[in-house]
Amino acid sequence: MDIEEVGTVPTVDDFAPEYLDELPKDIILDRRTRTSRWGDVEYLRVGFKGMHPSKAKWLEKERVREKFPHLLID
Repeated sequence: MDIEEVGTVPTVDDFAPEYLDELPKDIILDRRTRTSRWGDVEYLRVGFKGMHPSKAKWLEKERVREKFPHLLID
């Protein structure tokens, strides 16, 4: 066996899917509209910096505007 042909063995982390990585910044992951008797309310799924996307929270759009003005909301 030639020394130049020997490579490094991949680790488990090399095969981990991206959705398991921690988020590099606050981000809106999803949008959903709920209909109630008072009208339609838009919810945003917000992922926070340093957390896994699976820990994201659903918040009302207006609440996101108040608490997280740095997120661009249409």
